Amino acid sequence: MRIKYCPGTDQQEKHGLPATEENFGRHSSRPDGLQAYCKACQSYKKKQNALKKQQYIAKLENWIRRKRKEERDADGSAR
Repeated sequence: MRIKYCPGTDQQEKHGLPATEENFGRHSSRPDGLQAYCKACQSYKKKQNALKKQQYIAKLENWIRRKRKEERDADGSAR
């Protein structure tokens, strides 16, 4: 059986696994027909990206609230 190497993540270094659909998802446009990342690393990366997105949205919402409050305060003091 052929071994395929997954580039890994920030938590796990490059590692080799048997090149099967059990370990790697399908990707029809790649020469071997398999994803570059193993399923475990792909899942980890998705979770990390979702967490980063949530943190970014929360930060953005806080910034928007601050700006709106500043605008309201500036409008109130200008009267």
